[in-house]
Amino acid sequence: MTIEWLAGNRIRGTSAEKPVLGLQSPSVGGWVELGRTTLGSAGDNITVSSLANKRYYMCLANTIATGNSQSQVQMGSGSIDTGTNYSGRFSNAGAADGTTVNDTDISISDTNSTQAFEVGYISNLSTKEKLWQGWNNLQKTAGAGTEPKRTESVGKWANTSNSLDIINWFNRQTGSFDTNSELVILGWDPADTHTTNFWEEL
Repeated sequence: MTIEWLAGNRIRGTSAEKPVLGLQSPSVGGWVELGRTTLGSAGDNITVSSLANKRYYMCLANTIATGNSQSQVQMGSGSIDTGTNYSGRFSNAGAADGTTVNDTDISISDTNSTQAFEVGYISNLSTKEKLWQGWNNLQKTAGAGTEPKRTESVGKWANTSNSLDIINWFNRQTGSFDTNSELVILGWDPADTHTTNFWEEL
């Protein structure tokens, strides 16, 4: 490569000599959308089922409260596990951790009366407990004059027999998730050879 130094110590080369920038080849790994559910009416469950078996899942949720809502996550193989097979640890707005054991879900949010954006990751190996890690942003009062509230959570589903294939956002409070609340599930596996990466270079 011939390097030509210009004023200001700038370097000039030919187009052929410039590195090609862009995303990793879509034929190896990458996040793909596996399913989504958008509520057409208010309800307490946002469920995405029949998920392909992937090593890792990413969950993206936008929950809109009618009354009070509080997001919990449940998992399952074939059907939602509502038994006491979950435990978790969470912190609201940086406060001391709260913990739950032998519970029917993993607590991932504080009580919400507006809307929340929630992101979580799940490791999914059939012979190991399914581990959860997530972050939650609660709007609180509308407008720039009120700061949002955050929740950080970790948890596990104590199933070591199956890969999961269903994920459920469950409302534990007296209100509901309102119309247009949505849950999107992405999957990633290092062995994938798909050509439909979720992330697209714009």
